[in-house]
Amino acid sequence: SFGKIQYIDAILEINYNDLDHVYVAWPKRKKNQGCIQVLARFCVLIATLILENERPIRATVIKSSRDPDDGSEGEPLTATCQIDFTNDFVLHAEVGYTPSPTRQVLTIESDAQKEATMTDFVIPHPDRLATYRLYEKAHIAGELTISEGECLDVPMGVSQNVELWREFHRLCNKVAKNETAEARRLSRAAIHTKLMLIALNESYRTGTAVDILQYEE
Repeated sequence: SFGKIQYIDAILEINYNDLDHVYVAWPKRKKNQGCIQVLARFCVLIATLILENERPIRATVIKSSRDPDDGSEGEPLTATCQIDFTNDFVLHAEVGYTPSPTRQVLTIESDAQKEATMTDFVIPHPDRLATYRLYEKAHIAGELTISEGECLDVPMGVSQNVELWREFHRLCNKVAKNETAEARRLSRAAIHTKLMLIALNESYRTGTAVDILQYEE
């Protein structure tokens, strides 16, 4: 009943004191530690897994800021990014390193006027809870607004690294049995993620929209 996904919005703004969670040196960042390379990676990967039947076709860095004196060769400090997929799907991502409190909100909108959100989708919440919300919208007094909603807090399980190795072990066993569909799906997502990051970095350097190289399996 959620409807067809049309739009994904990701906010991933990490406070300077939390950057060790994403392995970024601060204040002197190193090469390849710009916010696009580090933070946009999470956003485009999630979008690729959600929109697994769509292809990314165009990448645009709409605006950005940088600190050329931080040792990272002028790589971005903040960036507003957009990825256009086939069939008019769009990913919009606000990423950056900030002195403000860390913000992590993933929002998915559908054509059925519904919206789903997840908080703390990269760095775990200190209370070890993942919060999910589902909203329904309706036209009230001529404006589209939230009419009702649900909220669910889910205790987090094992760490991301532990889960990663468990999943890798499970997929290896399936490949050994010639069951390759899941492994191919994740491999395709990884390749698309890399191609999107390459295009976003080029867009950042050139200030123009960049077509994403198409991958044929």
